[in-house]
Amino acid sequence: MPATLELACFHPDAAALAQQWGVPRMEYCADALAGGTSPEAHEVDRVRREFRGVLGVMVRPRGGNFEYSDAEFAQMMREIPRLASQGAEFAVWGALTADGELDPRMGDLAELAALHQLPWVLHRAFDSARDAFEALHAAQSMGCSRILTGLGATSLETLLALKAEATLELLPGGGIRAHNAARYLEAGFDQIHSAALLDYRANPPLPDRAETLALLELCHPF
Repeated sequence: MPATLELACFHPDAAALAQQWGVPRMEYCADALAGGTSPEAHEVDRVRREFRGVLGVMVRPRGGNFEYSDAEFAQMMREIPRLASQGAEFAVWGALTADGELDPRMGDLAELAALHQLPWVLHRAFDSARDAFEALHAAQSMGCSRILTGLGATSLETLLALKAEATLELLPGGGIRAHNAARYLEAGFDQIHSAALLDYRANPPLPDRAETLALLELCHPF
């Protein structure tokens, strides 16, 4: 069954490569070593010009933990209408309380995104939540459209149990490469997330051509 590859990209030059290779969906971020942060507006403009597939953009004020101050939340709120105006098709964010629950202030982000008709995805802050099933239901109640999670790397059983309970999409990620992507596709997932990076410290950090093409071939076996 055909599946969708979502490619995480961390430099504007990656957009042209993704377009050239036929990548259908991209999550664009800054700072690969931090796991992705909000990119600058001019980078998003350039990426949108280069890449004609489905474009999502990270909304994350900094690396580190997922507990954010009021000022950091305000920054995230400012980014949402801008991204909608720049042609992003979805935004990616997540936040936790000190107790490991999804931060209820995410509801304000979700309401603003809905106002701008911008779907949103919960990133891997989900993996740091106190209880994955509790976080799943909280995300669903906020109108989340998809959750990116690396929980399958440690327990495919847990990921499948979440999938069975979810009313939103679950997107496996976290160390997925061509050598292990098939386990998710064979388990019934119709989308996977990968950076296809061989070296996160490379300057610039660009996806590997052979790795990306191998993932695309796995997603479209016929």
